[in-house]
Amino acid sequence: MYFALTNIFIHNEKLYFVLSLGNASSINYDINFIELTVVNKKKLKRASIQEEIKQPLFVYNKTDKIPAKTNEVCMVFVYDKFTIPEDRKLLFEMYEKKGGRNISFDIKKDLIGRVVAVK
Repeated sequence: MYFALTNIFIHNEKLYFVLSLGNASSINYDINFIELTVVNKKKLKRASIQEEIKQPLFVYNKTDKIPAKTNEVCMVFVYDKFTIPEDRKLLFEMYEKKGGRNISFDIKKDLIGRVVAVK
C-alpha cells in the first residue's frame, strides 16, 4: 500500500490536495476513511492533545476501495483556505475497514507556504 501527496495548489480561495494511492498487494484495500487533521508538532507529556479535523468541501474521484494490484488511484481533496500555526502540522491519515493497514503522513507548515496559485 502507498498513500502520497503529489501536489498542493490554491485556486479561488480553495486549497487542493492531490493524493496518489496504490495497492501492490493481492488483497483489496477497503477504505474506512481519509482524514486531514491539524495536530501539535510535538507530543508533550502533560499537554492536552488538540486536533482539528478539516472537512473537505469536495472530493474528486472519491473511492471506497483500492483493488489489489492497482498501480495508482488519484484523488483530489478540496478545502476552504486555511493557515497553520507555527507549533502545528497537517496529518493525512487513511484507515482500512476491518484491517490494520493504516497509513499516515504529515505535511510541514513551510510546504503549505509554498503553494502555487493557479489562475
